[in-house]
Amino acid sequence: MITDATTERARNVVLVTFDSVRADHCGFVDPASSLTPELDAMAEQGTAFSRAVASSSRTPTSVPELLTGVPMPHRDADSQTGEMARIREHVTSYETVAARFAERGYTTAGFSANPWTGDGTGFPDAFERFDQLDQGGEYTRLYRTLMPFVTGTAAGVVVYYLDSWLRKTGSFSQWEAFAEDLFATIDRLPEPYFVWVFLMDAHNPYIVPKRDRVENSTLDMYYGMLRGNSQLRHSSGESYLADDLPPSVEKRVVRAYRDSVRSVDRFAGELRQRVDTSDTSVVFHADHGEAFKEHGTYGHQNALYQENVHVPLLVYGADAEAGRVVEDPVSLRSMPDLLLSLGAGEGVPVDELTAGPVVSRTASGDTLAVSTRRWKYIVGPDGAELYDLEADPEERRNVADEHPEVCADLDRDLGAYRATVPELDAAAEAAAAREDDDIGDELRSHLQTLGYVD
Repeated sequence: MITDATTERARNVVLVTFDSVRADHCGFVDPASSLTPELDAMAEQGTAFSRAVASSSRTPTSVPELLTGVPMPHRDADSQTGEMARIREHVTSYETVAARFAERGYTTAGFSANPWTGDGTGFPDAFERFDQLDQGGEYTRLYRTLMPFVTGTAAGVVVYYLDSWLRKTGSFSQWEAFAEDLFATIDRLPEPYFVWVFLMDAHNPYIVPKRDRVENSTLDMYYGMLRGNSQLRHSSGESYLADDLPPSVEKRVVRAYRDSVRSVDRFAGELRQRVDTSDTSVVFHADHGEAFKEHGTYGHQNALYQENVHVPLLVYGADAEAGRVVEDPVSLRSMPDLLLSLGAGEGVPVDELTAGPVVSRTASGDTLAVSTRRWKYIVGPDGAELYDLEADPEERRNVADEHPEVCADLDRDLGAYRATVPELDAAAEAAAAREDDDIGDELRSHLQTLGYVD
């Protein structure tokens, strides 16, 4: 519990997680981008991180790690049930930042539109109150009639999206649909509080409200979504496109994504207006990035290039140092330290956040990457890759053979990281999977359409 000496300093803390937002699409990271005027304005009054790095390129690993600060065991799941069990085992084995706030006397509340945080993952039990925002009631008759015959096909994608659109759920559960209830709930929470909001609006299929359709018309947005997702395939939890998108379709998909970033930026501006930040610290970040064939992949597959793991991170409100830009790399695994320091009224602990190696990993751990100010070092089944981010920010030229001494130094950093990874408790995960053998038709269908499961 908070002591009498610290009660006066206790701050409310709000963590906003955007799914799939790239750092280079945010103006406060890359001035060439004009998509995020609200976040950019807050960066001028807050503390921005120009080299924040996600711990993984996919939500089922990145989010459990950022809310516990502990690496997950190196293991890839081979089914949706196994992935849920993997998440639940981690979230229930290690103290979440929500639990640590609760120990300090905070009210804790979570609001998530992401299916990887719902029932069966352990996240709802980590908060005093947890609202899953992607629930839309019973399936339509159209869905119940057709889906048994078209699951896993392009027609199944169309049926799913039409059903979701009619019910305003799943991929169509845009932040505008629940914003009023969200802000009203926050207003009623006993203080001090810790609130986590996890938005899906920038995740494929990039469907945004009309007012955010700046680069795409309504027709272009839906056409790109249907054509793009008709090529979506998934295997063992990883999504990929079966064929290259035609240039006209890819252009529409990229424009739709950019509009989706505009939409989550508008949410940030709305939150700024609705939440009193004189005694509240707000942290905005993304759980991972999004690729558009820069290195051969679309979306967020198991790849660790900049488009996959370089993410925005911004602190605004109480105790944020106005106009400060932290240029040293920082891992999202340090999120609990950042949030708890803000809650204690101690500001942003920059030295602590930037102290250790900044490592990203795939779920299985077969590929690891370590980032410094200058270098990005990736080690995987195909060997080692070293990129000079100052001279080659797009990671086009592998210079590992030219700098063996740099590779050796960064190999030591990877060794230090490996020493922190917990051993896999296979028996516990198998038991958890057996307890939750059926995740439910609604969740399975949602995950299939998002490209996460078979």
